[in-house]
Amino acid sequence: MSAVSRRGAVVGTLLCLMLAAPASGATAASHKRVFHPRSGNALGIVPPLGRHNYETSEDGIYSPLTYHGGPSMTGGVTVHTIFWGPANHPFDSTAPPGSKAYVPLIQQYLTDVAASNTGTAGGTCSSASCNVFTTEAQYGWGTTPSGIAPGDNTIHYTTAGNSVADTNPYPSNGCTSPGDTTVCLTDTQIQNEIDRVIQATGGQRGLHNLWFVFLPPNVDECDGRDICGTNAFAGYHSLSDAHGHGLTIYAIAIDPLIEIGGYFQGQDPNGNPDAELAIDVVAHETNEAMTDPEGTGWMDPNGFEVGDKCDVAPNRGNPLGHAANGSPYNQVLAGHHYLIQEMWSNADHGCAQSSTSTSNALPLPQIHLSQFSSTVNGNTEDNRAGIHVTVRLLRSSGGLPVTVATGSGTTAANGSWTVHLSHGRAVGDDRDEVLVSYAGASAPRSDVILTGNGGNPFILAGWTGWTALDQGNALTNHDPALGGHPSLSVGPCFQVGVLTYAGASGPAPANIFCSSITGVSDVPLSAPVIASHRVTVTSVDNRAFAAPNLPGGGNVNGALVALTVPVGEADAAPDNAGSIPGFTPSGMPTCLADLASGAVGCQGLVPGEHYTLHDGSKVAHAQADLGGTVVVRLGVRRGSKVSLSNGARTLTTLHVARLKVHILGSSRRVSGGSCSPGQYWRGPLTTPPIGGFAGEPTALFGGGALTGVICPASGRAGGKPANQLAQTDDGSGGVTFTQVAQLIDITPIEGDTMYGKFLAVAQTSDRSSPVSLAIFKAGGHKRVFTARNVDRSRGVPVRALPTGSYSAVWTVHNGNGDTREYITRFVEERGSSLSRHQHG
Repeated sequence: MSAVSRRGAVVGTLLCLMLAAPASGATAASHKRVFHPRSGNALGIVPPLGRHNYETSEDGIYSPLTYHGGPSMTGGVTVHTIFWGPANHPFDSTAPPGSKAYVPLIQQYLTDVAASNTGTAGGTCSSASCNVFTTEAQYGWGTTPSGIAPGDNTIHYTTAGNSVADTNPYPSNGCTSPGDTTVCLTDTQIQNEIDRVIQATGGQRGLHNLWFVFLPPNVDECDGRDICGTNAFAGYHSLSDAHGHGLTIYAIAIDPLIEIGGYFQGQDPNGNPDAELAIDVVAHETNEAMTDPEGTGWMDPNGFEVGDKCDVAPNRGNPLGHAANGSPYNQVLAGHHYLIQEMWSNADHGCAQSSTSTSNALPLPQIHLSQFSSTVNGNTEDNRAGIHVTVRLLRSSGGLPVTVATGSGTTAANGSWTVHLSHGRAVGDDRDEVLVSYAGASAPRSDVILTGNGGNPFILAGWTGWTALDQGNALTNHDPALGGHPSLSVGPCFQVGVLTYAGASGPAPANIFCSSITGVSDVPLSAPVIASHRVTVTSVDNRAFAAPNLPGGGNVNGALVALTVPVGEADAAPDNAGSIPGFTPSGMPTCLADLASGAVGCQGLVPGEHYTLHDGSKVAHAQADLGGTVVVRLGVRRGSKVSLSNGARTLTTLHVARLKVHILGSSRRVSGGSCSPGQYWRGPLTTPPIGGFAGEPTALFGGGALTGVICPASGRAGGKPANQLAQTDDGSGGVTFTQVAQLIDITPIEGDTMYGKFLAVAQTSDRSSPVSLAIFKAGGHKRVFTARNVDRSRGVPVRALPTGSYSAVWTVHNGNGDTREYITRFVEERGSSLSRHQHG
């Protein structure tokens, strides 16, 4: 075979391993359909008002709100109402006798909320007062200690100063309403109108202002394709940076008439059910915007916010009385009666009409994990020295979790700690479980980190894990959307943790702002990324949540876990297709070692650029092809360390596994050999694992945590699957693999009868591997014939053997010392030369 064709075969094999590695645990378990409170740019969706068919999970009902690292709107909030109704689409100006019309009644409610006790926790509900906004005092942010100062949650609103009657015409090119309304607006158009109003009125933005848009009857709004007010929601809240004018927190309420088509009698203590249903949406979204304005504040692990957890199955609590029309009411504000859904209270372990609690779980412990690193560090955030910290890295072996590495340390005076894992094991695989436990007076509860059981971040229901982060970055020095300037794009970026980056020139925002259209963030960089720059992306989220139904009661508060992943070189060729339609990530450099041939291949590189590979004293130089791949014959062996450099820095280092196997024929299992203890058998996950609910066991809801197979501590490969002879390097994400050809033709064949001397011939599937042969007298152990290689075109002559039965042991070899063994039987007899025959 020519050098060119041989290289082509190696490239083909390498690419097969790169692209076809199995994705263990990547398929979600089947489960009942539930309502997801997030979609596109919409946070905390209020379901359609005819929502009684919606269900949630038990976990969604009973798990508390956990803090996810981002802000809440503490420090006082001014609500601004925008009633957007041009002259040809007015709001309902009439009202039933004794009631206010739609707009005045909504204004009255917000005025009453502002005048009531919202800045501090309220008392128990009574006929004189009751206010769902008093639950807000439990939800601070950052490293704030437990307790929120009085006034931190005060709501400000006046009709004269904070209400806008917006008669600006609707855009002509909106959306198509599933309810066939005369007007349909997009979320982008809503954002643009809010921006126009703020610019025209000199309004304020940021975390102390909520802009609430109301639409009149027969006007629909869609956040995405077929996700509209007439079929999917009554309202939602979100954030915007329209035209780069700054962070704007906003919410929208659809007129209930477009969905219900009429009044809901019996739930209207003010006598205007249309407006009162909208008021319920106002309470829901205002509370949620305050506790989770950017999608990274307070929610349960599956995205349910303070209002969502008490809305899917509506909770109204105990009535305080009944209005003259017979309708119950459960809130009394400034002497007016309202019927409002309850809000979730962590302190009360459920939905509540009000709360007296001002305590919260903050500050949470923090844990920092860097992919491919054996160092884990964190901070208990309590400024206490002497707390003992133990970190255990668990992987699956035969379906059972086993500890493959441990490390321990003690907190310093500021609560910080650092641990180095044993055996050189590194974190960074979604099949891992990382268990952090603490010991000492008032030590935190253990933190269980299952990155592969994060639910589904692509539908905004859970947290991102390692695989999604690895495959979600695009770094370029020539972004066409930015006029050819440098940029870093991250996706999915919305509601999947507080995202930051390092190593590139740019504003380095505290939170990467996300596009509601694509789910991808484009961050402009101020200067090109050069070869020496090491760019990383970090996502901080509450990934240590352990559901209450787990042994020991779980850890309902969790911890803030930072995952840091490397980003490849600027304009590196893609090494995967990504998981977001229309978004192609740039490559991350990873290498694969073929022990059978001694070749090394690396992918995720910049086409046309030059690279150097080192294996001890062995050095090879190569230029990346158009696919961003290099393949070199480095003569790599078990236990080698192969580093890849672009001339300015080391991009990755592959720790070659100590992999050697013996296989019996076409068996599906390896019969013997060795492997690197604790490392995963086969290649890494190729797609992000998806589960039904975040933080729940894989066996019940799917995901990737504690799946896969590892090499045991003994280093024995026996019993491992033989369909892919590979191990994943947890120190680089690279793969070591080997391959042993199969026999496709032999002489003598099974059951053959030979007459006198004959030729022994073997042919392998790769037509090049040597095949040794040993012949034994049946029932004995004495060899009567041996040959080092019978894979020859003319075969190897075998002298005439004594009459009887024989066993032939055919062994296929490769350059790594791997073997595949076949045993056949034949008979030797005496006869005339006319009966002699050969089989080829």
